[in-house]
Amino acid sequence: MEEGLRRAFKAIPTEKARILVFVKQAAPQLLEEARLVLTNCLSQPDDVVPARMKEDIADALIKDSDFRANRLKAAEHMPSGLLH
Repeated sequence: MEEGLRRAFKAIPTEKARILVFVKQAAPQLLEEARLVLTNCLSQPDDVVPARMKEDIADALIKDSDFRANRLKAAEHMPSGLLH
């Protein structure tokens, strides 16, 4: 980790606050990867991913579709430095 980034991170007063900052920064970058992993689960045999779990995954992906569209649209309008 870059020393300036390490210092900025350590300046956050509590461990819980550091975790929240990390998640807030990292989660948006991981959402598309998570969708790909979940989509892959749908094609697995039922003995690997049970049918009930596939139903839950499909439901979650469908419900996330509107949020995904908004995330992608918002990303188009963000300066590229904010996306990494």
